[in-house]
Amino acid sequence: MSKEKVSSNDRNEIAAVDLGSNSFHMIIGSDDDHGISIIDRVREMVRLGADMDQRQRISPDAKHRALTCLANFCERLTGFDDDQVVVVGTNTLRKAANAGSFIRRAEETLGFPINVISGIEEARLIYTGVNYSLQEDRGRRMVADIGGGSTEIIVGDGKELLDLKSMEMGCVSFTQRFMPKGKIDKKKMACNKPKRTPSHPKKSHVVKACEGGKEKIIRFGEQGAKTAGKPKAGESARMKAKRKSFKARHAKNIKRGKMSAAYWADKVKW
Repeated sequence: MSKEKVSSNDRNEIAAVDLGSNSFHMIIGSDDDHGISIIDRVREMVRLGADMDQRQRISPDAKHRALTCLANFCERLTGFDDDQVVVVGTNTLRKAANAGSFIRRAEETLGFPINVISGIEEARLIYTGVNYSLQEDRGRRMVADIGGGSTEIIVGDGKELLDLKSMEMGCVSFTQRFMPKGKIDKKKMACNKPKRTPSHPKKSHVVKACEGGKEKIIRFGEQGAKTAGKPKAGESARMKAKRKSFKARHAKNIKRGKMSAAYWADKVKW
């Protein structure tokens, strides 16, 4: 479906379309001497990034939802010229293996070119929009935008950008990764916890780490027990004395193979 271009009666009207991983947004405004005033807003939950397969391809259902939404946007944008409309694609269109074929169909349906922007450019645009809305607040600020496929964090002072970062974590991508069936259970929550380091071990000195959705058991207490009191080749007399003192302080823990918090705190010091 293509849109027949008809010259707009109001050249002051402009539109921006955001093709996000979770939802599609369209905002229409009027640009005059007093700034930009909002005329219309449209938001539809498309979930373009949902149900992507292992080869990172947009699913047929997601394509259908997206093209249906863009057909509705097309009707609202009748009469707009190309220089009055900006359309951007974000995380899903950056990484999807079949993004190219989808974008061609999307451009035909919407009637306007789609620009796929980088995560850093997305962060810059987010901060620019926030800064425009909060012009009276001139202090330093941090802006965080949690999207469907990525999260952008920006630090700025007024119009000046100080630091910006785009991370591969979003509400859709993390739901698909950690809760594919839409349910939270104890196993998933335990698997998603950050793994403990030897400085903060469990009493059982067993760590569960998550790799590719599977739990991996890491044991470090036994190894520490075996090596805690053994001298190393080329070790100085001072280090030998230090190791001997260490072994004496933690003899019971080393013998049982269970390292206390005091053991690890002491070991980390040297």
